[in-house]
Amino acid sequence: MFFENIKISLRHINPIKEVLFKQSLTDKQWRGMACMLFLILFVIICFTFRDYGIIWDEIVQKNYGSSILLWYSSLFQDHSALSYKNLYMYGGFFETITQLASSVVVLLTSSSVFETRHLVNALFGLVGIVMTYKSGCLLSGRMGGFFSALFLAVTPRYYGHMFNNSKDIPFAVLFMIALYFIIRCYKHFPRLPKSVVVTTGIVIGLAMGVRVNGILLFFYLFLIAAGRLTAQSVLNPEKSFPLKESLMSIISVSVVFIIAWIVMIIWWPWAQVSPILHPVKAIFEFSDFGWGGMMFFKREFIRSENVPWNYILTWFSITLPEFYFIAIGAGILSCFMFLKRFRKTAAQFITLIRFGIFTAAFLLPIILVMITGSPLYDGLRHFLFVVPVLSVLCGTSIVLFIESINRNVLKRVLYGCVFASIGLTVYDMADLHPYQSVYFNRLIAGGLQKASMSFETDYAGNCYKEGSEWVFRKYRNDPREKILVAGATIPDDIIDYYLNYREYMAEERARVAEVFHMAEKGATQYMEDCENNNRKFCIVKNEKAEIYISSTRWNDHLAYDGDRIHVIERKKTPLCYIVKVKIWKQMKHD
Repeated sequence: MFFENIKISLRHINPIKEVLFKQSLTDKQWRGMACMLFLILFVIICFTFRDYGIIWDEIVQKNYGSSILLWYSSLFQDHSALSYKNLYMYGGFFETITQLASSVVVLLTSSSVFETRHLVNALFGLVGIVMTYKSGCLLSGRMGGFFSALFLAVTPRYYGHMFNNSKDIPFAVLFMIALYFIIRCYKHFPRLPKSVVVTTGIVIGLAMGVRVNGILLFFYLFLIAAGRLTAQSVLNPEKSFPLKESLMSIISVSVVFIIAWIVMIIWWPWAQVSPILHPVKAIFEFSDFGWGGMMFFKREFIRSENVPWNYILTWFSITLPEFYFIAIGAGILSCFMFLKRFRKTAAQFITLIRFGIFTAAFLLPIILVMITGSPLYDGLRHFLFVVPVLSVLCGTSIVLFIESINRNVLKRVLYGCVFASIGLTVYDMADLHPYQSVYFNRLIAGGLQKASMSFETDYAGNCYKEGSEWVFRKYRNDPREKILVAGATIPDDIIDYYLNYREYMAEERARVAEVFHMAEKGATQYMEDCENNNRKFCIVKNEKAEIYISSTRWNDHLAYDGDRIHVIERKKTPLCYIVKVKIWKQMKHD
C-alpha cells in the first residue's frame, strides 16, 4: 500500500537535518518547505482517497445535497430541502458543491459517487492546511507558518476526518479562512476598503453557509476593531476618545455582516423562506441540540446531554499528539516573556492583538460549552473547527520560543523533541490508515489499545467499507443466489454500496437524472424487496441475517452468537467484526 511505503521510507530519510544543524533557514527556504509539504499531502490524497469508507452521516448529507440541488433546479418548487431530517437547519454551501461534483461524475463516468465526495472533502481539508500556513505567517513569519501547517497536517483526528466528514471539516476550513481575513482587517480599520469588506463578508458568509454558528466570527471582527482603536488611544494619549473612528468601524462591520448574511442565505433553502427568523431559530436550536444517544466515555455509557463539564477537555488531552503539549508549554513561557518585555509599541500591539484573537477563537467556544452545558457527543468532532486555530497558536509559539533562546544546544533539543514526536505521530498515522480518526496519544491516553477500553474508537462507521469488501471477496462466488447480510445500526445504503456496487450505482444514476430533470421524478422504481431485486447480497434486518458486519460501537458486535470469521483491527485493537450468524440477540442502545 502507498502508506506502507511512506512508513518504510521514514527510516531512511532525515527531513530535519537542515533545521537541526543549520543556524537558521531563510524565509524562502521555509516557504519552499511549506510548498513541499502541500505537494506531498496532495499526492498522498490523490493516492489514498479511495481507501476511506462511507461514514454514517454521509448518506443523509448526500441526500440533503441532492434535495438542495432539487430546490434550485425546480426553481424552488421542490420543498424536500426544507424539512429533511434536522439538516434543513444547516447551511448547504459545501453539500451543494460536493453533491454537484459527484453528480456530474456519476453522469459522465457512471461511477464513484462517494469517492468523489471524499476527494473533494480531502482537497478542501488541504485548503485548510494552506490557510493555517498563511495565518501562521501573519503571526510569526514563514517559519511560524510552516510549523503551523505541519502541526495540522500531522494531527491524526483532523487528517482522518478530512476525507469523509462533510460537516465539520468544511466548517473548520472556512472558519480558519475567515479568521485569516479578519486578522488582516486590523491595518485597515477604522474604515475598511470596499474590497476588504466584500472579501471578509463573503468568507464569513460561507462559514455561516455551512453552520450558522459561524456568526461567532463577528465577535472576533469586533475584537480586532476594538483592539485597533485601543492601540491608537494608548499610542496617542493626547488625543480625545476616537468617536468618529468608532462609528466608522461599526459601519464597516455592519456592512460586512449584511454581505455575510446574504451569502449565507444564498446557500441555505430554509433560510431563504424566512431570512431572519429561521437562522435565529437555528442558532438557539444548536445551542441546546440533544441527540439523546448513548456514548462510551471513561468506561461508562452516558447520554449526550449528561456529559461531564470536562468532556471536551478530556478528548483534547487524549487525542492531540504529544508535540502539541510541548508547544503549549513553549507558548506559555513565550507569553510571559513577551508581557515582561512589553513596551507599548505599535508592532507589539499588533502581535498582542493577533495572538489574542487566535487565543479567543480557540478558548471561547470551549468555555461557552462548558458554562452552558450544551449536549456533546462523538468525541472531538464538533470542535474540529478550533483545531486549525490551535495549530497556529502552537506552531507560532514554538518559533517565538526558539527565537528567544540564545543557546543553540537548547534550540536543537527542542527541535529534536518536536520532530521526534512528529515522526512518531506520522508512523502511527501510517499504521492506522485509513483510520487516523481513531488515534489516541501515548502520553495521556496510552495509545489506541489502552484507550479503546475507556473511549469510543470508530464511532462513525469508517470500518464498514473494509468489512463489506471482505464479505464481497469471500462470498461473491458462493453458489447460492442470495447472501443475507445485516449491518449494525447503520443505514443499509453503506453496506449495499460496497456489496452491490453496480446495482447501487445504476439506481444512483437514476436519482441524479431526476435531480437534473433528465428523467421524470418518480418514474424510476427502486426494488427494496430482497426476494425480487437483482442483488447478490441481500441487505436484511437483524434476525434474518446469515452474515453480520459490526463495528464495536455500543457493543453491537455482541448482538449475534456465531463464528467470528474475520476481524478488522489496527494496533491490536478490533474495529469491526464479521460474524457467521447462529443466534440473534436484541441489543438496546437507549
